[in-house]
Amino acid sequence: MSSHILLNAEVTNLIVRDLVGLNAVDQYLSQAPEWSTKRIFPNVLYSAIDAKKLPPIVIEVVHVVNSNFLHQVVQYCEEVNLRYGVVPLVLIFVVERVQDDITSNTTRHYKYPFLLKLPSFPWAKDCFVVSKSSIQGHLTDMPLHPLVALAIFFTTQKPDLLDHDPTIQKLYNILKKTSENVILNREEIAYDISRICNDFESRLDESVRLLSRLKNTESKKRAIDCLNGGIATLVTYKRKYIPNSSRELSPLTSSSSRSSVSLVATSPSLSENWNFVERFIKDYDKKKMDWKACYSEGKRQGYFTNYTTHISLKNSYQRWKIQHGPPCRSRRRTD
Repeated sequence: MSSHILLNAEVTNLIVRDLVGLNAVDQYLSQAPEWSTKRIFPNVLYSAIDAKKLPPIVIEVVHVVNSNFLHQVVQYCEEVNLRYGVVPLVLIFVVERVQDDITSNTTRHYKYPFLLKLPSFPWAKDCFVVSKSSIQGHLTDMPLHPLVALAIFFTTQKPDLLDHDPTIQKLYNILKKTSENVILNREEIAYDISRICNDFESRLDESVRLLSRLKNTESKKRAIDCLNGGIATLVTYKRKYIPNSSRELSPLTSSSSRSSVSLVATSPSLSENWNFVERFIKDYDKKKMDWKACYSEGKRQGYFTNYTTHISLKNSYQRWKIQHGPPCRSRRRTD
């Protein structure tokens, strides 16, 4: 998750400002590209809005830098060159260590000595490595250089660093917001998938019910078996990817005449969830909304089945409120 912070625009600017220059600020777009080569670790590519003036930047966060890893980096750079017609800059954050024979071939950057420069001709414009050991002589600088702060963020990952430096504090705040958004997006996706699965199951059930009214032929039996297979597949994957889904479906037989309505146990709709929240806000007798209490009571009554925390519930409700207008006339604060 922490490597996702490299996709943030503020972090992008922190990196390109010193790696490329002040003219590069707000001139790069970040992405997590799909490479043709197989990968097993995070990778981020910064591509310039004007590729003719500014080089692309390949960024890696890796535990150990060894020969095998550098061979992979060369492959990525060659692919970037094919796509953009220019070789990239490379910046590698090392969580653990750099192999000794590789360190012995590095030189220190003339301006930023914590950057170790590897020979990179002709596959990269420059290749820089930042490691625990390379930043050791710069930990007492106040404030920390942004690239040193990033290196500490990736290599240490300790909450007590929040008060250590303004850049590190900013990084942890960005990470917190990013994590909350990822959780919220996953919950919304799970909710949508659950609704789609329930709707599809309902349609399959109805198809079986209609087929069961026909004459008992071999074709009818095969059709019902096929539909039952589809229902079983939906149930299997819904159980696997949506933990709150507990609907039990038994295979239907050709003589079944059950109504599809009785088989569909859907989760509360978004409007039902928000109606409960509005009622809670209206009845709550304190000035500031208690989202934890609202979440607990709603869960007890069968609401919020697709939300795992009161924070994700609050964020989703407030985003819905912005999109649809204030649903509740109460003047009580909901922040």
